[in-house]
Amino acid sequence: MKKFIIKITILFLILSAVTIPVNAMYVKKLGTDPDNTDKFHSVPEEIQLCNFGSSHGLCGFNYADSSEKYTCFNFALLSQYLSYDYRIFENYKDHIREGAIVFIPISYFSLLGTDEVYVGDFKSKNKRYYSFLPASQIKEYDAETAVFTKFLPIMAVDSETVIKALQGKITQDYNEAEWKRKATDMDVAENAKAAYMRHVGYQYLEGGHLTVNQNEITSLYDLIDGCQTIGAVPILITVPYTRDYTDEVKKAGGFYEWFYSFMNQVSEDTGAEFYDYAFDERFADKYEWFMNADHLNEYGANHFTNILMEEVAGKYLDM
Repeated sequence: MKKFIIKITILFLILSAVTIPVNAMYVKKLGTDPDNTDKFHSVPEEIQLCNFGSSHGLCGFNYADSSEKYTCFNFALLSQYLSYDYRIFENYKDHIREGAIVFIPISYFSLLGTDEVYVGDFKSKNKRYYSFLPASQIKEYDAETAVFTKFLPIMAVDSETVIKALQGKITQDYNEAEWKRKATDMDVAENAKAAYMRHVGYQYLEGGHLTVNQNEITSLYDLIDGCQTIGAVPILITVPYTRDYTDEVKKAGGFYEWFYSFMNQVSEDTGAEFYDYAFDERFADKYEWFMNADHLNEYGANHFTNILMEEVAGKYLDM
């Protein structure tokens, strides 16, 4: 037993000797916020406008103009499920004032697929929540992971990101630079096909039937109810997409019929209004307002958010 403990100690020291310097290099290259989670350490009080969501919410809302008059916040993160939207809401709901507008973006993949705990990259992606959520709100919480992600940020991201950061391919302003990118610089049609396969297409590869995720649907209802309980106004929404992307999704026969029937049912059940901007002609062919086939860039998000202020928020807020 004594020899075993000595071996473990030596192994730990060796790993530390390698990991700590690499961690220092990583932090210097990329900072400690590759997943946009630092914002959660300074969530403002008395929020009047906010949104949740996946990357479509993260990239789709730009409160640059609105923040001059209102207290705003973007709770979205890349590839975030509705079940984590709800957990984040529960943790920060005291920051949202009565009468606030809470935008809940619904991506086409939000309600599909198996539970994320069974998806291959779950553990790697799940680490980001350890930096700002309490243990009770973290899926599959692991105390050892909590310690490593707190003291060694390099352990909280996937190996590909670490390698790119050390090679200088990703810098501290990487996320900001990506958001400024314009879809005119890429093959939008090919990008749309790839996005469709990730979001919807793979659901039809076996048997041609949708894999509906009931846990995510339950989380959506819980999030709406949570907003209404604190006196906030939940707004269901789809963000604008390029025509290339929505045309690809049409290939999943019956999907749109199911999706919009479901969204109308949720709206009817809860009283939460649903606004569909997925096919908005003001955006569909404006490649310069997108960073790729299905994500608005900084400029497009600014236009979209201003439209929401005029067409949606104006019904509830003193403009």
